[in-house]
Amino acid sequence: MPVKAGVRIGVQKNCPPGKGLHSQTANAVGTLLALNQLWRLGLSEKELASEAKAIDPIMGKMMESHFRGSRKKPEEPWVVVVIPKTIRLDREWLAENASRNGRNIESVAVAHFPDLKKIMDNMDTIGWSKIRMAGMGPALIGYSKRKIGIGKIPKNVRGKVDFLWIGKACNGEFKLLH
Repeated sequence: MPVKAGVRIGVQKNCPPGKGLHSQTANAVGTLLALNQLWRLGLSEKELASEAKAIDPIMGKMMESHFRGSRKKPEEPWVVVVIPKTIRLDREWLAENASRNGRNIESVAVAHFPDLKKIMDNMDTIGWSKIRMAGMGPALIGYSKRKIGIGKIPKNVRGKVDFLWIGKACNGEFKLLH
């Protein structure tokens, strides 16, 4: 009698849906990494990236990015993620508008939602750097060499924020601290 081998995988995240914080591609990359360890396949980084590319070119790029990022210590280890309350992005509209006008998705979103720009500017003012949309947004991500608490974000801006997360890079992953 043939033996059936396999695994049933469920992905549970504590990220709010529709906020630009996670993707099916990220789920698939994480699954490949986990299966390589679980089944002790011993696939090299190059082999894993090649398998990921065979499934989906974007997935391959994400896998390569994971390996590049996990080898180096970040210059700015503190990370903040902010999700604006009032901004609901239609990802199809964003992608179409960006493509049609030769712009990137973030510039279209910022032009259409002034609050997004205001939050980004305030984050920059208090010391967060490299602030940008995470994926297709509206989540924003920023970096800092030191921890900057939420108390430094002006109350009028905090009132526009639905979700705020501050963490620290740790071995290529982020450890939740606030």
